[in-house]
Amino acid sequence: MVNPKELQFRIEGTVTSSTDDDYESLRRAIWNQSAPGRHPRHIVQVVSENDVVEAVRFARANQMRVAVRGGVTCSSVRSRIMRRAIRNFS
Repeated sequence: MVNPKELQFRIEGTVTSSTDDDYESLRRAIWNQSAPGRHPRHIVQVVSENDVVEAVRFARANQMRVAVRGGVTCSSVRSRIMRRAIRNFS
């Protein structure tokens, strides 16, 4: 069984799981209230390059798919950090 607390311990950002009380409001906020048929098991809000690397490692170790969501509210600095971390991870 995947334990998201393991990931939360390794990152500065926040891990929200589908069983958490605030999951649905966060999921809707990420998708601009449209709430399409996407229901990720975990939502990871990263704050550093290390967070991205750890999230990808966690997903890989647990055979999970990864989707990156940035959008208008995502700062250009954070977008660059995410792209660089993912590029450097492989």
